[in-house]
Amino acid sequence: MTPPSLQIVGQDAGHAPVPTGHVLWQTAFRPFFIVAALAALLIIPAWLCVLSGLLPLQPALDPLAWHGHEMLHGFALAVIAGFLLTAAMVWTGHETLRGKRLIALVGLWIAGRVLMLTGPSGLWAAAVVNTAVPLVVASGIIGPIIKARSTRNTPFIALLFVLSAAEVALFGEALGYWVGFRSAALWLSLDVVAIMIVIVGGRIIPMFTKNAVGCEVRQANLLDRAAPWSLVAVAIAHAGGPLMPSAALYSLCGLAGLINLLRMRGWGSWGASRTPFVFILHLGYGLLALGLLTEAITGWTALEPVHPGRHVLALGGVTMLCMGMMTRVALGHTGRPLHPPAGTHALYAAVALSTVLRISATFVVDYSRPLLWAAGLLFAGAFAGYLALYSGYLISPRPDGKPG
Repeated sequence: MTPPSLQIVGQDAGHAPVPTGHVLWQTAFRPFFIVAALAALLIIPAWLCVLSGLLPLQPALDPLAWHGHEMLHGFALAVIAGFLLTAAMVWTGHETLRGKRLIALVGLWIAGRVLMLTGPSGLWAAAVVNTAVPLVVASGIIGPIIKARSTRNTPFIALLFVLSAAEVALFGEALGYWVGFRSAALWLSLDVVAIMIVIVGGRIIPMFTKNAVGCEVRQANLLDRAAPWSLVAVAIAHAGGPLMPSAALYSLCGLAGLINLLRMRGWGSWGASRTPFVFILHLGYGLLALGLLTEAITGWTALEPVHPGRHVLALGGVTMLCMGMMTRVALGHTGRPLHPPAGTHALYAAVALSTVLRISATFVVDYSRPLLWAAGLLFAGAFAGYLALYSGYLISPRPDGKPG
């Protein structure tokens, strides 16, 4: 039986073939978690320097769109790719992408980041490469999922296709084919990432909590089924762009936030608060739900143009959950005990404080620039710390001698 530390989200079939080659390219989480952390470390300071006129950089998109794009289709997609390509082997017992094929995908992702820095002259190439990345990730999991008839995991394939469609909408506007879809495309991308987190979080957070804390965990079946669909409704509303009535959009955001917050009632969050390695997942999921509620509340008030809920959801929810999974998987899937190295809790605290400062910058207008810098440097520092503490595990063979 597979040890609990290796059961990312459950297991549907036997065992994947024994991998060969350098350990870095045996499982996708290893290189993708490294490049995701590098992206987080570099992109936010670079964006702040561009905003402040300290860096004469002209991205393929305008600075705000580039910032949102790189956080979602750069950082978050790298974490998702590493997670899904690794988890699909556990779910199905079939190989996904390894070796040269994995190197090619990571290279494609890196090319997407570089092309985003080439200005308008590289826009077409950036569009093609960035649109292709989620499709290649989907191609890596679709075969194993179909072979194993792992139907409960087919939504991830569809969601990766939607991410690619969001890229088409975003770059199509940048290339002048249509107007009015930039905001909708970025919102849709964030919604898709949130849907994936809601699906995976509902599977792993209660299980991890029960294993680590030993408390009784109860899941609310009706809310569990409703949680991802509530976010699908939000995604459809965002995809509608200006055609969607604001009242309907914010009502859907509020409903989705409430459903996902109530879903956590039986997850043992209070007991998990004594174990930061687990509580980081509870906190991230709770902030995801709170971000949706904040978006609804501010949408019904004069704060609508500010959209603080977007950063509560993206920075507090998505990034915190990504950090929590990146630390956990880097231990469990390299055959190490689930005892995080000293300093890990500081990484969690840095992401949490970065979230607080970023939201504060929205409201404290007179100090918004220094607050933005403080939030950005804390964010970058958290992932610099991740590389310092965990990259050694990611590039080293498992101590138990097993492959992967």
